[in-house]
Amino acid sequence: MENKKDALRTIVPAVSVKDSGKEIILEAEMPGLKREDIAIEIEGDGLKIHGKKNNCAAPEGYRTIWSERCGYEYSRSFILTEEVNREKVQAKYADGLLTLTIPKSEHAAPRKIAIQ
Repeated sequence: MENKKDALRTIVPAVSVKDSGKEIILEAEMPGLKREDIAIEIEGDGLKIHGKKNNCAAPEGYRTIWSERCGYEYSRSFILTEEVNREKVQAKYADGLLTLTIPKSEHAAPRKIAIQ
């Protein structure tokens, strides 16, 4: 039962999203990747996260019989419902967890209106 060609599987990463009022923190689980394997894009009100791990070669002298650990990609898209400061978005990746810190624009912050 040899797997001649590993198909690329798409995995939807588990995420958590937190809002402090001033910034949004998005954490996505993307284990098995390197920083250079991850792409983050904000366009309009859309946020896209994509990561890809290419097929793994078997060590010399071995042949792959079955592999579910290699040849996959992470993909997730979000709609940003708040106005954000795109220039100050920060991304960190450590121990398989991608953390995005997305500051809100100043005019997106809530304000109180005085009644006259």
